[in-house]
Amino acid sequence: MLSNKFHHTVKNGTGTKLITLFQKQHLQQQQQLRSGSSSTDAEIPSHRLPVHDGFLMDTRAKGEREILDPAWKPKVGGYTKSLRIEIIDRKDYAFIGQYLTWHFAKYCNIFECQQMTYDEAAPFFFNLLHPAIDKPFSFAAFEGDKLVGIRINTFHTADEFPEMYPRGLQVDNPKFIIEKDYGQVDVIT
Repeated sequence: MLSNKFHHTVKNGTGTKLITLFQKQHLQQQQQLRSGSSSTDAEIPSHRLPVHDGFLMDTRAKGEREILDPAWKPKVGGYTKSLRIEIIDRKDYAFIGQYLTWHFAKYCNIFECQQMTYDEAAPFFFNLLHPAIDKPFSFAAFEGDKLVGIRINTFHTADEFPEMYPRGLQVDNPKFIIEKDYGQVDVIT
């Protein structure tokens, strides 16, 4: 069976199968959820906001967020409505986290084929959002009060590197090796 840094083998009751790294992480998350433990640092709100006609609605007062563009027109053919683009912040944590989790769990083919529920996907997305929401680089797009899109951006400073890269950012005496088929390479960890 093939094995590399993107694929792992797992044994189950019916034999051994090849899974992706994402699937391995998903299995670990499912086991943590079932056992009641979680490795997430980010808070996952227990209360979900209501969805109206397939959209989350903005409940914050007008003027609470910095507006980047009050009437942005998408350059996508056929879409004529203007969107309000606003910087998101910590007060939007549950709102944006729910949007991320809900949309990916429902519409992303990786999550769909794994049949992940909202609760199974939430730790991944709230951990993704947690460090980015306090940095003023992420924004949301609204059509009226309907949240129709988001963009999560972040940056990292040198003081965060030791935690992000515990093995460092360099390798002593690196070697460049060209392989015939990288899918066939066994990675030694």
